[in-house]
Parts: sequence; C-alpha cells; structure tokens
Amino acid sequence: MRGLVSLDLSNLNAVFQELEIPNLKRLVQNLTELRTLYLDGVNISIKGNDWCRVLSSFLPNLRDLSLVQCGLSGPIDSSLSQLHSLSVLRLDRNPLSTTVPDFFANFSKLTTLSLSYCLLQGLFPSKIFQLPTLQNLDLAYNFDLSGTLPQFLPTSSLRTMVLSYTNFSRSLPEAWKLTELSMRPHGKSMQPHR
Repeated sequence: MRGLVSLDLSNLNAVFQELEIPNLKRLVQNLTELRTLYLDGVNISIKGNDWCRVLSSFLPNLRDLSLVQCGLSGPIDSSLSQLHSLSVLRLDRNPLSTTVPDFFANFSKLTTLSLSYCLLQGLFPSKIFQLPTLQNLDLAYNFDLSGTLPQFLPTSSLRTMVLSYTNFSRSLPEAWKLTELSMRPHGKSMQPHR
C-alpha cells in the first residue's frame, strides 16, 4: 500500500459499531505518499498529542486531514507545522483544551481550518486571518476562545467564517470587502459593511 494517496475510514462506526485505531503509527508508517486522510468518527487511542508527531513523521505530503470526533487531546504539538502542504485541516469535536498555535499561520496553502467544539481557549492568532489562501474558517462553540477581527488584505480569499459562541469582538472592520461572508458570533448573523 506504499503508493496509496487517499485513505478514508470516516464514519465506519455505522458498520463496525465502535471503530478504533489502537496504533496510529502502525496504520500510517508505510503510507508515506498519502495526500488525503479522513478518519472522522474513528476512536484514535493515542496518548496526549502524540498524534501530531506520528502524522508529521510519516505523512510529509499530507494535504487534506480530517480527524473530526476522534477523541484527540491537546495541546497541538509544533511537529504538525512540518506538514507544509496542508490545505484542509478539520479537527472539530475533539477535546483539545488548548490554545490555537501561531504556526497555523505558516500553512501557506491552507484553504480550510475547522476547529469547532474543541474547548479552545486564549487568544486566536490574528495572523491566521491574513493567510491569502484561507477560504473557510470555523471556530464555533469554543466559549473560551477570544480575538478581534483584523483589517483584511485585499488579496484575502476568505468566504465563510463561523464564530458562533466564541468571545470574538462583534464589530466588523469597515474595510471588509468580502461578499460571501457568514459570521454568526453568539448565534446571530452579521454581514460585512458594503
């Protein structure tokens, strides 16, 4: 299976009751060409943030990573920053209980960042908003996550931003020229000034 570029085991619980991966390293160590990995709903039995080190050590070409509701814990280890080709990162519904790392702003190809229901805390790094490739950002239901919305660059690709039930400031910068922005802090819909 060394030449495999895509692996999707998401939501197999409907078939296998409780699908669990007891050894993530064993699963991925021979899949070095993998570009897409979806394990949504799979219980990954791994201590602490070792999942970050395993993925970055064995999957250097990873572009799309979706680990929604896998029972992962934080903090998010800096080794994850070695995934230079990462375009999609979905970690929703994992009890990460951590801050959002600054190095996410170094993912120069990132188009989607989804971290809803992760018990995130602290200040969201404003540099992430400045990523010119970022199109979709979901931070909903992280009650202890705060931040302010910066002035966006004219080159911004951001289309969708969901900040429901976070502590972000409610005011939208006047200079926003985004056309397909959906921002719902505290459950209310807001549109940018036109």
